[in-house]
Amino acid sequence: MATEISGTTCDKSFCEDHLLLSPKDVGLWDMMQLLLSKNIGKRKFIDSPDGTTEESFSWRFVIFISTIAQKVLHAVYKPLNWVGSAVEFMPNFRHANGGFFNLLLNIVTG
Repeated sequence: MATEISGTTCDKSFCEDHLLLSPKDVGLWDMMQLLLSKNIGKRKFIDSPDGTTEESFSWRFVIFISTIAQKVLHAVYKPLNWVGSAVEFMPNFRHANGGFFNLLLNIVTG
């Protein structure tokens, strides 16, 4: 049983009782509607089983926080990737040039 969310197909055979979030296309208005409306089945970024349409505020708040966390992680992915590459590059760059003093000598002599 495969379903399409935001252009990708998801295999749901792993579980009959599921709730899939797709936070890439979610806006501020969608998030406010999630908190204010009990019917989560109508939200375009939530894929829920057929019977799950109304949830209490506490569960909607958990979904809200989860979606915000996913959006933050999507936003910081690239900068953290660059920082990680730089942190990994610097010790290797020093070691490849024979240590700190040889690196300074290489810089001075060109």
